[in-house]
Amino acid sequence: MNKDLLFKYLDDTYNKNKHLFTYRYFKAIKKIFNNIEVSEQLTDLALIKTLNPYTQDYDLGDFGLYHIDFNIKHLLYLIDNDQIQLKTYESSKVNFNMIYHEYPDFFNMSINYDSKIIVTDFITKDCYFTIIDGNHTFEKYLLENEQFNIHYLPFYQIPRSCYCNDFSYVFHYIINEFYLIFYKEQDINRQKQLIKNSKIFFMVKELL
Repeated sequence: MNKDLLFKYLDDTYNKNKHLFTYRYFKAIKKIFNNIEVSEQLTDLALIKTLNPYTQDYDLGDFGLYHIDFNIKHLLYLIDNDQIQLKTYESSKVNFNMIYHEYPDFFNMSINYDSKIIVTDFITKDCYFTIIDGNHTFEKYLLENEQFNIHYLPFYQIPRSCYCNDFSYVFHYIINEFYLIFYKEQDINRQKQLIKNSKIFFMVKELL
């Protein structure tokens, strides 16, 4: 969690995708990160504030290791009160190799083994999604060879309140959007449209 390295990553990504239409986009991203905290202490504070956050590490190699802290308790509250809608898929139709998940210890009496299995976007060279809640349930079903449902929450639909800090909110958004705009999409006109519609410009007003 190093702001200087993060800015080097942003500069590197911009230089690889330098166009007139990307300048304002990257300027907005850098403006946000320049005005919010980027430090290891954010995850420590998340543990104190939310008691049981889910922290997902994201490795940028030479540009550093970063933490995305999800406020799972609040996320589940919004889901239970129909303020967030999930897309549900049968496990038989899901490629588990594309989902990053932790391997938790089993038979912990304090753990709910029947919770929803919730995944969101987490695009790396090895996977496309990560389980942010329900790791224990996921492993239980795999062990018992049962059919089950996986609930998908798109990254762009996760509100600020479901992250423990603003860094996590913005960082999780950009790593997925960078992939969609600069790696998956090759058509320049489509890239322009995606940037025009980016949530980043809303975040500038929301956070600053």
